[in-house]
Order: sequence, then C-alpha cells, then structure tokens
Amino acid sequence: MVTMMMMMMMMLMMMMMMMMMMMMMMMMMMTTTTTTTTTTTTTTTTTMMMMMMMMMMMMMMIMMMMMMMMMMMMMMMMMMMMMMMMMMMMMMMMMMMIMMMMMMMMMMTTMMIIIIIIMILMMATYPFGRKSNCNGDIQPVTSQDARESFRTRN
Repeated sequence: MVTMMMMMMMMLMMMMMMMMMMMMMMMMMMTTTTTTTTTTTTTTTTTMMMMMMMMMMMMMMIMMMMMMMMMMMMMMMMMMMMMMMMMMMMMMMMMMMIMMMMMMMMMMTTMMIIIIIIMILMMATYPFGRKSNCNGDIQPVTSQDARESFRTRN
C-alpha cells in the first residue's frame, strides 16, 4: 500500500514536471516568434518559425500521449497487484485524463489564436512598407528616389 502511494506520488510529480516543461517551452516559443516578427521584415523567417513551432507542438503532444500510455500501463499492473485500491485508482485515472484533455485543448486553442493574430498582423503590415503611386501600384522604394533627393539637395 505504502509503495503504491509512493509510486502515485512519483507519477504526479512527473506529470507536474512535464507540465512545467511544456509551459516553459511554450513561453520560449512565443517570445521567439514575437521577436522575429518585430525585428525581421521578411515573411519567410516568420513562416519557418511557425512551421517549427507547429512541429514542436505536435511532437510534444505525441510525447505527452506516450507518457500517458506508460502511466496507464503502470496503473493497470498495480491494479492487477492489489484489487482493494482499484476504485480509487480508477477515479485518479479519470481525473488525470480529464485534466490532460483540458490542458491540451486549452494549449491548442491558444496557439491557434496566437498564430492567426500574427498572420493577420503580417497581412496588414505588408504593403505599408512600400511606396505607392497615385494609381495604386505598390512599388518598392528604389535607389531612384534616393538619387532624386540627392539631386535636389545639391
């Protein structure tokens, strides 16, 4: 019984650690994406970052699932060992599953929202860094303008 409790505690601790790691990773990713969007004007880097982030998220989810499976197996073994604790274990398992699902859903939704916001921002700020003519052509600022200004100054 005591050993069982100890095992349960260990599992919970591991879960907590995993959550903390996830959170840290998320924060880091967010910071990196924001910095790239602010500093670089090219969209390629940001898109690459997005792709990387998504991949990382997927990997993390898979890892979490794997961990869950492992834990389930462990719990099942324990159940086989002692039937007295079965109901309690079931309850714990259910709680853990629900918590996990909630966390995953929250993370996914938040990430999606952030990505959409960034995309919108990129879309909005893209044409404004260019010089537009009277007829609405979006035209990059060339060295012609610089030459003209130089001529006027002299």
